[in-house]
Amino acid sequence: MTPADLDTSSFSRYPPQAAAWCARRIGLLKRLPLAVAPSIFEQAIAFDWKFPAEKVRLTGQISALAALAPAAFDRVVAPLEAITLPEALAKSDWVNHPAVFVETLTAHLWSTGQIDRYREAARTLLDSAPVEAEPVRKRTVIFLAGAALTAPSYPLFERLRASGLHAVDVAHDAEQTWALELLAKNASATEDRYANWYLDGGEPWPLPPAAGPIITLSYAHLDPVRKAVLYRMNRATRAGDGPELLHRQLVAMQPEECGAQTLTPDPVLQHFMVDLFTQGSGTQIYSTTFVQWAAREILRRASPQTLVVRVAPRVRQRGLNELIATPGLNPDLDAAGSLVDADMAAYYTWLELQKLPGAADCIFLAWFQGRGEAFLTGPSIPRNVTASSRMTIDDVYGLLS
Repeated sequence: MTPADLDTSSFSRYPPQAAAWCARRIGLLKRLPLAVAPSIFEQAIAFDWKFPAEKVRLTGQISALAALAPAAFDRVVAPLEAITLPEALAKSDWVNHPAVFVETLTAHLWSTGQIDRYREAARTLLDSAPVEAEPVRKRTVIFLAGAALTAPSYPLFERLRASGLHAVDVAHDAEQTWALELLAKNASATEDRYANWYLDGGEPWPLPPAAGPIITLSYAHLDPVRKAVLYRMNRATRAGDGPELLHRQLVAMQPEECGAQTLTPDPVLQHFMVDLFTQGSGTQIYSTTFVQWAAREILRRASPQTLVVRVAPRVRQRGLNELIATPGLNPDLDAAGSLVDADMAAYYTWLELQKLPGAADCIFLAWFQGRGEAFLTGPSIPRNVTASSRMTIDDVYGLLS
């Protein structure tokens, strides 16, 4: 089957929103080269479970391609038409299993030396139809690492210092209240369900009363999902399944297999919870890795207005097979290693924030309470500055005004 053979019945096995979305755009989808069509369908088939920001981006991308003049469209897809595919791959059920097609295609491109040509062709296709920028939000990200994370000699914020203000003598009080009160204040000003998030690497703190819509995700509360994924990984390891087969098994896992439906009635969040453990590497075992990956995915996919992140101590590193096979093993926490992980997670969270529209006006504050240090960026904050005077965290945040 080629894209030209598509009709509205081709999407009969898709979820309802995805099927309707594809049917409305059947004209454009039929014109796509086979080498790239499954990549679009991999996103489209999950349309029902995407955040609103993701739906807007995907729809805008396809609308921009559809708006190209016929000659311009033919010109930008020609390099992708020239990509050679094995007959078995072309005959596979790529409409209903696009992720398998994409995975197999990637291996084929590498083995045949076509990967660079493909990447350049795909980049040309996307660049030819730029998506209209989403509305700019003044975003705020608060990154917290508590007193339990200690590594006295480790230099914090080395990768960040040149981009903002480094406060080196911050009082240890008010760890919980100020960040969550700020989150609640922002949430009370909007009805957008996915605009304000609280992500915790341990047991979450209680939210202030009368807070607006806030999504809370924590490593502790997602334990049923995490353990279900670990069980699948352990079973695959014992069966001798290779990494590609294991990846396919994980990607295919559904919320009802993982207990996600018991954690929230929202199907978008159910699928997001499962994705955090089936698509992340190490999120199933290390809480610090979970926080780093989840913060990235929240920013990348949901484009929130406010994100509060808290890192808790993780288990000490052991052999991966041991940790997969014994998920209930008594935890041996690693405070020093957790602080190093948290410092890296703060940097990667800041990097992801820079990719969003209006990054220059975004606020990023990282506070490592146990070390009495904080880092702040914002539109009014000078770069590469060290503040050595005694401050509270409210004083640090107040520098933005």
